[in-house]
Amino acid sequence: MLEESGPNIRKSEYGGISGGPVFTLAGDPFVPNFDVDDSVSFRIISAALHIDTHLLLHEMSASLKIASHSHDERIARIMWAAHILFYLTKTQSHNKQPQDTKNNAGCDDGDTDESSDNETDYETERTVILSSPRASIREKFLDCIAQLLSPCKGWDGVTATAIREGEDGVEVDVASNDEFLSREGRYCTRLERYLAGCNEGTTGVTATSPERFERKAINFAGRRVDHWIKDLRTVLEHHPLPQSSPGREVASTWTMFRDLILQPHPDQSVTKYRVLMVQQAYECVNTPELRQTLSDIFGGQTAAKLWNKLNFLARPLADCRLLALIATREPHLRQCKIVRIASQPKTTLDPKYVIGIFTAWEQLGLGSPPKCVIQKLDHFNGKFEKACAEAYSLHAEMQLVLHYEERRAPPPTLDYFGCSKKTCLLCETVLDALPNQVSTRGRHGVCYRAWGVPDSTADTIQLAVQRLESSLIGRIKGFLDDLVRPRQKGQAVNTVQSGLLSDLSRSTLEELQKREKDLQSFKYKQDAHRNELMIREGIAPRTTPRPRPVDNFEPEDCCVMCHTIPGRLCKRCRSTYYCSRDCQRSDYASHKHLCRQLSTEPSRPSPEHKRAIFFPVDEDQPRLIWVPCRRQCDDDDLRPWTEVDHHPYLGPDSPRKGTMRIEHNPVRSRNLGSGFAAWAPHKQGHCISVLHREAYLIDGSPTNRSISACVRASCTSIPAHEYRGSMIALREIHHEDYVDITLADLRHMMDYLVSYRNTHIRESVPDLHHHANTTVRGVKICCYGEVNLHGSDAFVGVNVTRSNRIALGKGSISPISVCLGMPIRFWKDYDGEFTRDPAGWKENMTADSNPNAAFMMVETDPSRESWGWASLDWNSDIGNVWAVREDGRDLSVDDVAMMCCFARRKMQRMFEDVMESGSKLEDRRRVVELITWDNMAAYWEEVGGNARDNWDDMV
Repeated sequence: MLEESGPNIRKSEYGGISGGPVFTLAGDPFVPNFDVDDSVSFRIISAALHIDTHLLLHEMSASLKIASHSHDERIARIMWAAHILFYLTKTQSHNKQPQDTKNNAGCDDGDTDESSDNETDYETERTVILSSPRASIREKFLDCIAQLLSPCKGWDGVTATAIREGEDGVEVDVASNDEFLSREGRYCTRLERYLAGCNEGTTGVTATSPERFERKAINFAGRRVDHWIKDLRTVLEHHPLPQSSPGREVASTWTMFRDLILQPHPDQSVTKYRVLMVQQAYECVNTPELRQTLSDIFGGQTAAKLWNKLNFLARPLADCRLLALIATREPHLRQCKIVRIASQPKTTLDPKYVIGIFTAWEQLGLGSPPKCVIQKLDHFNGKFEKACAEAYSLHAEMQLVLHYEERRAPPPTLDYFGCSKKTCLLCETVLDALPNQVSTRGRHGVCYRAWGVPDSTADTIQLAVQRLESSLIGRIKGFLDDLVRPRQKGQAVNTVQSGLLSDLSRSTLEELQKREKDLQSFKYKQDAHRNELMIREGIAPRTTPRPRPVDNFEPEDCCVMCHTIPGRLCKRCRSTYYCSRDCQRSDYASHKHLCRQLSTEPSRPSPEHKRAIFFPVDEDQPRLIWVPCRRQCDDDDLRPWTEVDHHPYLGPDSPRKGTMRIEHNPVRSRNLGSGFAAWAPHKQGHCISVLHREAYLIDGSPTNRSISACVRASCTSIPAHEYRGSMIALREIHHEDYVDITLADLRHMMDYLVSYRNTHIRESVPDLHHHANTTVRGVKICCYGEVNLHGSDAFVGVNVTRSNRIALGKGSISPISVCLGMPIRFWKDYDGEFTRDPAGWKENMTADSNPNAAFMMVETDPSRESWGWASLDWNSDIGNVWAVREDGRDLSVDDVAMMCCFARRKMQRMFEDVMESGSKLEDRRRVVELITWDNMAAYWEEVGGNARDNWDDMV
């Protein structure tokens, strides 16, 4: 009797489209080690497992066809499958290990630099490497050589290395994705001499005196170095250095680098400039304190980007120094001969295998593609045929494999390939299928379609290629299965019986599958909609909320929705930056009003005309217009100013113009500018100037329909203020001048308008741990009517925005909360429905009674005559009350409930006892001294307040 988990039979990693399990006998998981002549034995196994023999034999025979393909056809099938899998999954990682799924965004274009390689400083890395086992040191030795022999970023710069050790030294075989050039032979000779000269007397070389080879290495990687110099310069230009006071040595190191990278350099000194930049970057990454300093200056996200880019820029010099240290410790590695292996022939398909994508789909045994797959692959059909007709070079790792498997050189002595990048999915599968599995520095797990297939008669290569074909087809089936029948994360897979083999009818199964698919689709749409609403409200879980000074401005190229840097311009209008499709989708309802207009707008009539957004009063759509902005000069003091010709947009009656300037986006905590008032001492940034009819609230102007439509489309809140009459929005810069407005300004304007005078406060979501930077968690203390009529809890968590606090006004600080060490500001909800008792009200207390809030407002100053009493304003007509911590931190519902219970049930009795006994000053002070957090917490525990079920009896 054989068990499913036994050693002779196991379940394949990938099931079929039907969702049933696919069983294979011992051997390859995709190519069953099964002889059809042994069908009797197979039926015995099937009977033991209660499996339909005929169906399973059909599935097994389909798998057996894999082994019957010719060699040329198998190569074609691999190329078909690789392209199809890439089209379906793009840069998605197929690795199981979470640590290998990072940094895959650039895999399609050949981006070979991995930020995860530089998580530590080089000083730490040297210490760790040189104290590691002998094999680890050789692996790092190979990686350093591979990186030093990689001249540029991208596919054609990838190199791989392998080591072969002998009695007198080592040989390092080097393969490249592209062919080696003649100059690379001279460079390899210089590298050999550099290693030979590494001994105890040369390890003290400093970054300020690079050796001759180190300068050659820097300029050999010139294209890579130039890329990172340009990249760093762009980041620093968009992030000017704020005022800071780091240590003198740290400040000097960073200032020197910054000044060097930001200054222009003549073309004739480009090689010298590269060397200076790399050695200065090396100094920076070898100053551990600098990383924390950058974080303090620029913030964590920008500092992390700068640090990674500094590591990449310093890499040529760092690799040279690390090689020297390794060779110093391991004298055997100094006698190193670098052997460049000849490039293998490219993979080219026979013309009969250059077919359409859906023909290839069927020939791969995938059946008829479902509608969702047709939609995904249809627009790739033309690209697929062209791709099949192209010739593809072997990746460097595969060239090394062929070099050894075809016995062109003795095998390496270490089962490890050094590489200048992480290994792709196809190379990874082949390396794992070899008799001696070969390791590499890391695997990104992305299916890279431009991949030449190793062509060899060696049995090991044939078997590895066969398993690669099976793996790719299996992954396509697995993707298709998840696409057709999505399964929730963590849901168990059926391990015994296929759905098609169960007692349920096919129609029942199809109905269940359709329902599951509909449910998953609904949940996906629901989550996507919820995410869009969160982003519109300034709640971005991807970003970390951070307090920022008023004069801190986000750069223009950051995401307009969540401030992530860098953003990407909208492809159509080229006027707004987004970091992701989620952010772009959340802004689209508002952005679409003008995006197409901007991409097709007419030419500027004259240099004086500036682009503006016109909000007509009687239309549902805003419009882009050119507004004349003429520079004028005052006759008295000769000061220049700009005259904006707003006629006839604000009305045919030429009304007086009013101006509303927007310098801050309160929803996203983004400062646009400051100092646009005439008396302001500092002027910077820009603002959005909204021109309107000065008397629009009293001159009979109707509600502006276009603004109402934009606000409804862009925000989830209802504006508290009514905007009337036509309006014009311009982008104003300092010195009373104007420039063309952008569609990012439209988002900032809509956020401002919806938050202006907005006292609408919403309840917080209990399981949502992110909220907007300008939002704090507060508590609504509900009045008697709210609790009895609506069944509300006595205390409800709410989100209070910065604009809410401004609109609510001054409010009042609770004296009890001050004594407890947590000052809380209270506001009455004047918009509530309980300003008077509703019809049919028969309770003892009025609907607006709120004793919890009233007792928190009791006077605690013993010297005042009103001690023990709440003010008249807090003795009647209270209603619901908003409570927010004065220090700007989130306020817990539990803390407010505990405070109110303590003030109302414990302290109020003490206040009454003292007032009834003559209210002496000493007695008052003694009572106030009892108002402490420890006493409150002890009373809360005594009455069982930690259990929320008891709250109704206490408060």
